[in-house]
Amino acid sequence: MSDPLTDAVGAVVSYLLRPLVFLLSHLVPRNDRVWAFTADQSGRFAENGKYLFLHAVGRSDEIRPIWLARDREVLTELRGRGYETYHVDDWPGKYVALRARCVFTSHGVPFWQYIGGATVVQMWHGNALKRLGNDIESGTSLLVRSHRKHVIRNWDRFVTTGTADALAPFTSAFDVTPEQALPTGYPRDDVFFESVEGATVGLGEYDRLRELSEEATLISYMPTSRNAFEGDQGTIDGSELGIEELDRTLVEHDAYLLLKAHPWSNVELDEAEFDRVILLPSDLDIYPVLPLVDVLVTDYSSIYFDYLLLDRPVVFYAYDLDAYRDARGFYFDYDEVTPGPKPETSDELHEWLRHFLQGDDGFEDERARVRNRFFRHQDGGASERIYRHVRDEVLDLSADRSDSVEDGTRRDTERSVEPGRSL
Repeated sequence: MSDPLTDAVGAVVSYLLRPLVFLLSHLVPRNDRVWAFTADQSGRFAENGKYLFLHAVGRSDEIRPIWLARDREVLTELRGRGYETYHVDDWPGKYVALRARCVFTSHGVPFWQYIGGATVVQMWHGNALKRLGNDIESGTSLLVRSHRKHVIRNWDRFVTTGTADALAPFTSAFDVTPEQALPTGYPRDDVFFESVEGATVGLGEYDRLRELSEEATLISYMPTSRNAFEGDQGTIDGSELGIEELDRTLVEHDAYLLLKAHPWSNVELDEAEFDRVILLPSDLDIYPVLPLVDVLVTDYSSIYFDYLLLDRPVVFYAYDLDAYRDARGFYFDYDEVTPGPKPETSDELHEWLRHFLQGDDGFEDERARVRNRFFRHQDGGASERIYRHVRDEVLDLSADRSDSVEDGTRRDTERSVEPGRSL
């Protein structure tokens, strides 16, 4: 049995050594054809990293894509599907991080100490409506700010959806320059336009929801994280929705409500008490599901920007708008960039849902205006644009595309997970 004190001391020493490891990692030679992918802190297989990885797997005659997992179940699932993946805390995973020329992420990189000298592509996780980064961080020391800017947020490329308004918040929040910006669109949105092999990996709910969507109307309620509030103000218990009356409305119109909370939110709701309410796991990758959804209900979540690409109704149920704006703040005028009705009470919410359930709309032009304001590309080609940019312009690999990722000979596209393969 390990000693808690020894473990604690070891953890502190390891943490303090990370800056030194980061400096030394610059000395490790990197393999231009080894690309490492990861997602968010939860360890799930999701976000932009997932979709670019799946795209890159199809180009494995040119490069060697490797998923660095943070969750053991995800590791097992992906290996079982034939994808090359390692856990970031195991030595093979650390070695991949040290040797990969490119690291793709949509959040922070927990293994940042191993990626000195790598090309880091930050794909982020949505257009910014709420303030973030520099614009909400206060009271931090000069040392912490310097560490964030020069190490944690020292990104070589930053993916945006391609317009000036899409980039502006990140220039303010993270000091992203136009030279860093990669205006390609988000890989996770590709699944709206075309089938992506592997997109439903780990989504046990998908088949059920797809079948349901063929028989009934699906409404999804996806509020943002409520961590801007203290105490129980961020709890989702259904009272804000008038859930009992809403359930009856859903029955009347042969519709279902898919409730997916933000991973940081607290949900106190029992699905068994309702006929037409389905609780989705908070860590579910929602992007393969969104094309099945007929109406989106949200508040301040950036999910609605992506959903605009499907050109379907969005209801902005911002019942605590003033309080949230005071607590977090926005980059844009809320009314200007939210193309849909804005009910303030549950009764008004039900009225607007009945409006859309009856087949009425009326917000098509508004959605098009906001969609064009934030998306340069409105297609399924984001992954390919990023892939080509990094391959051709960052690494200049386009001149010799038939080389192996290992020894200069062309190889087939079989995906191996043998730990002994050379990097």
